[in-house]
Amino acid sequence: MGKLATTLRGTAYRITHGEKPAYRDAPADYWNSRHAREGESLDGVGQIGLGHAANLADYNEKWHHLAAVLDRCHVDPMARALDAGCGIGFFTERLRLRGHLVAGIDFSAEALAIARQRLGSGVPLHVQPIDRPVPGEPYELVMCVDVLFHIVDTDTWRATVANLASTCQIDGTLVIQEHLAQPGDSADADHVRWRTLEDYQEALPDWRLIEHHTYLLPQADTTKDILAFRARSDLR
Repeated sequence: MGKLATTLRGTAYRITHGEKPAYRDAPADYWNSRHAREGESLDGVGQIGLGHAANLADYNEKWHHLAAVLDRCHVDPMARALDAGCGIGFFTERLRLRGHLVAGIDFSAEALAIARQRLGSGVPLHVQPIDRPVPGEPYELVMCVDVLFHIVDTDTWRATVANLASTCQIDGTLVIQEHLAQPGDSADADHVRWRTLEDYQEALPDWRLIEHHTYLLPQADTTKDILAFRARSDLR
């Protein structure tokens, strides 16, 4: 999911007793409304106001770098893969085209309805938050792209990172794309929270960082960080 640093629209929320609940209290309501409004347009998952064409250019750039990291980390194209926080299935589809037997999870039923149209019936898709146990056997590859900075509560974020790690099999690879905190960064703390590499390493004490790749998105003009982790061999 793309950078969210603008004021959220009132229509994005479920109305309860005449008041809009805070994003942190009802994030699925926001994303369901946004996906219902934007449909297949990448404005629904990309940067608000950038437009579908520019978001598509950036999403293709994201996949170019993600695929290169998977190759450098020697992730088998036939590996069972989970796209955690898959949204409308853009990267899920590309993982499948790479050769993976892929599944997706997301807490937005609206997003997964769009993903189902994109992916057909052969890809398992589960409507659930990514901090809860994932159905099925552990995956050889777990990938989470531009999702975790949308989790503003620290305890929920830690639980989510731990759950993603537990979803990955012992010799598997955990790949997270983030925007790591940089000096001078600003974001709406109610909707986005930037974290550091040290935050991730502290949250994953039994995992070692095997690659950290930083690149620039040309259209959004923001940096992205791809972190690839494997379980520490001395703790297996």
